[in-house]
Amino acid sequence: ATHFRPWADERGLAIDQMIVAEPTRLAPIHGHKGGASLRITVHGESAHSALPQLGKNAIDAAVPLIVAFRDEHERLQELEPSSQLGNGTLAITTIEGGSGSNVIPASCTLTVGRRIVPGEDAEQVYRALEQLAHDACPLPVSVEPAMPPGPDGRPAVDAFYQSPDAALVEQLAAWAGTAPAVAPFGTNALRYSGFARELAVFGPGAIDDAHQATERVAIADLVATAEVYERWLAPS
Repeated sequence: ATHFRPWADERGLAIDQMIVAEPTRLAPIHGHKGGASLRITVHGESAHSALPQLGKNAIDAAVPLIVAFRDEHERLQELEPSSQLGNGTLAITTIEGGSGSNVIPASCTLTVGRRIVPGEDAEQVYRALEQLAHDACPLPVSVEPAMPPGPDGRPAVDAFYQSPDAALVEQLAAWAGTAPAVAPFGTNALRYSGFARELAVFGPGAIDDAHQATERVAIADLVATAEVYERWLAPS
C-alpha cells in the first residue's frame, strides 16, 4: 500500500475501481475512520530521588497532559455524530518514562491515538492535539507523528467514506449476499481514498480473529471471496 500509489501516480494511472482486501465477513465496507497518532515527550531534569526538588519530574508533568486528553475524548463523545461512523475518539495507548527507582525521571513519552471521522480535517486535528500538548503540560514537550504520513504527506489521514450506493459496493454486496457496512477499524483504504473512483474494503474472515495466534479464515468464505473477485475481474 505504501508503494503502489506513488508508483501509479508516477505513471498517471487512472483507477476506476479498487478493492482493499481485509477480513470483513464478505460485507463490502464503504467507510471507516481515519487517524492521527502522536508521540509526545515531556522533557524534565533528572535528580536523585532523595532530593526531588533538584529535578523536574517528567512523569508528574505528564499527569495534566493525560487529564487533558481524557477530557478531549469526553468532549468528542458529546458531539452530534456526523455520519454512520459515529464520533471521533482519543486514547493514550503507551506511556514510557523513568530510568531507575531512585532517579527523578528526566523524560516521559506518551503515544496518543485519535480516530478521525468524516467532516474533520486530519491535519487540523493533528495540529490541535499538538497545541493541546504544549498548553496542558507544565514542562516543555516535543511532538512527532507516531505513524507514517498519508499519501499527501500530511501527518494524519482523513476518514475513508464511499457512498453505499456506489456501483462497486452494490456489486460486491449482491455477489456476496451481504449488506454494505462501515467498520470500526482502519485499513489501507485510507491511502487510496480519492485515488480510485470507487473503493471498497472486502474479504473473508472477521476482524475479531485478526492479529491473534488463532487467526483463521473459513475455507468456505475463502472460496466465496475468490468467486466474487473472479466476477469482479471478468471482462464486462
